[in-house]
Amino acid sequence: MKIHTLFVEPANYTQDLIENVYQRLGISYSFLNSNSAATNDNTIVASAKHLFDESSVWQNIVFLWNCSKENELVIINGYNHMPFIIMWLFSIVNSCTIGVESDTPYRPKTGIKGMVKKIYLNFIFSNKQIVGLPGGTGLHRDLFLKYGMPENRIFFLPMMVSNAKYFAIKHVETLNNNPLKFIFVGRLAPEKNIQLLIKSFQTVLKQHKNVELNLIGDGEDKAELKKMIAMTPQIKLLGKKFGSDLLQAYQGAQILILPSSFEPWGLVVNEAMAAGLPVVCSSAVGASHDLVLKPNTGWVFKNNDERELTALLLNIIDHPKQIKEKAKRGQEFMLNYWNYDLYIKSLNQLINYVRKD
Repeated sequence: MKIHTLFVEPANYTQDLIENVYQRLGISYSFLNSNSAATNDNTIVASAKHLFDESSVWQNIVFLWNCSKENELVIINGYNHMPFIIMWLFSIVNSCTIGVESDTPYRPKTGIKGMVKKIYLNFIFSNKQIVGLPGGTGLHRDLFLKYGMPENRIFFLPMMVSNAKYFAIKHVETLNNNPLKFIFVGRLAPEKNIQLLIKSFQTVLKQHKNVELNLIGDGEDKAELKKMIAMTPQIKLLGKKFGSDLLQAYQGAQILILPSSFEPWGLVVNEAMAAGLPVVCSSAVGASHDLVLKPNTGWVFKNNDERELTALLLNIIDHPKQIKEKAKRGQEFMLNYWNYDLYIKSLNQLINYVRKD
C-alpha cells in the first residue's frame, strides 16, 4: 500500500521519526516548511518528495492532486492549513484516506471562535475518508470524539522522540553535598510561563539554598527573564542546546520542569524521561496525562498556580528519595513501552483499517 506523510517541518523529532519508522516502512514524505527552529540539522530535507514553501501555489496544488491519486493513505500533520483543506477536497474525488495527525488536546471553546471551530471540524470529520490520529490517549483523543468523529475512525499515533538518543543512566544524589539541579528546556516565550517558575523558585530558595535551576532555550522573553534572575545566581540562562550538548544538560540535572500555560504536547517531557529525569509540569502540558500521571513518573501542578508549584518543589526537595523512584519508572516506561515499536504497532492498525475499508 502506498502511503505519503505531509509534515509541517523537519524538526529533530520529525527527522528521527522519518529515519526510524517512515524510511524503514518505505513511506514517502514532504514538508510544508523546509526549515525549522527546532533543529540544527536539515539533512533529511534532501530526501523529501516535495517542499511546499519552495514551490509555487500551482505546483503545490498539482502535487496534492497527484498525491491523492497515487496513495491510498496520506497522513497530514494538523487540520488548520490550506494544504490539508485542498487534500481533503481531493480525497472526496479520489477516494484517498486522510489521516489527521494532531497533538492538540480538547479544550472547550466558547464564543464565535468556538462556534466556527465546532462547525468546521464537525463538517471535516463527517467525511468517511478522514481518520483521526491523536498523539495521546486522553484529551487528544477527545478532540476527535467531541467534534463528531466516530471511535472506529480514531487511531492512537503516539508523540515520539528517539529514546535511544537521550538515554543515560541517572544516579540521583541526595542534597547532603550536591545541589539538586532542576532544568527547563524550551522557547523563552510567554506561553512557557517561565516567569511563574522563576518566582516560585526564588521563594523556594528562601528555605533551600542548595538547589539550582538552568533555563535552556532562547526567545522573546530572554531580556525580561535576565532581569528577573539578575540577583539570583542559582538560576542561569544557558541559551539553546542541541544534540550532545542537550543530552549533557539532561545528564547534569535531576528534574525537568515544564510550567507552560499552553503546551499541546511537550516533547521535552519524552526527552527528559528517556534521559532518566522525572518531570514536574503544569496541567496544561499535553503529555501530562500519558507520560506523567498514568505511569506516575513525576508531578503535575494546577496550571498557573504559583503556590501549588512552590509547595510541590519544597516537598520534592524535602523527600529526595521519590526523585530516583520516579526517574527509574519513567525511563523504563519510555524504553519498554512508549517507543518506536508502539508507534509502528499503532501505524499498522491504521494501515489494516485502510486496507479493509
